[in-house]
Amino acid sequence: MAFGVFALKNNAPWYVSWSTIIFFGFGVVIMTAAIIYQKVMGKPLVIFKNKSDDTERVVLRDGRDYKVEANDANIVLINKTTGEKNELLWPELTEVYIIAIDAFPVGDISYVLHRSGDITEIPMDAEGNETLLKKMQQKLAGFNNEALIAAMSMLHGYKNLWSKNQ
Repeated sequence: MAFGVFALKNNAPWYVSWSTIIFFGFGVVIMTAAIIYQKVMGKPLVIFKNKSDDTERVVLRDGRDYKVEANDANIVLINKTTGEKNELLWPELTEVYIIAIDAFPVGDISYVLHRSGDITEIPMDAEGNETLLKKMQQKLAGFNNEALIAAMSMLHGYKNLWSKNQ
């Protein structure tokens, strides 16, 4: 907009100066309206919506909020913020996957433990994860360590680490 005013003051052709003022002036008005809308409504103004915005993003849990305890009888996932506990017994498990979601700039990796009609996600960076991995390797016959190693280099995807029906 300043360029348009500068062009107007220096006797540039009217179509150069006024088109610049109008074009950038309109942009300033839109930006101001978007900022005011965001402050008043508490959400950003969306003018153009991509089709991909309609889908729900998969966001893995933050491991810093969780503690996992694994022993010979069970696995207990504890939410350190709420105190909520989720207990899984080893014989109930039907499958174990590892999933990686690239959520730029930070990606996440989690174990996904299946039992009949239920899944439990355990973030790889949860407190006590080392013990869980050792117990899974001991308790789950046929645990696929090679798939685990391959999963560590994944940006996005999943690998089956163990299945009861193998």
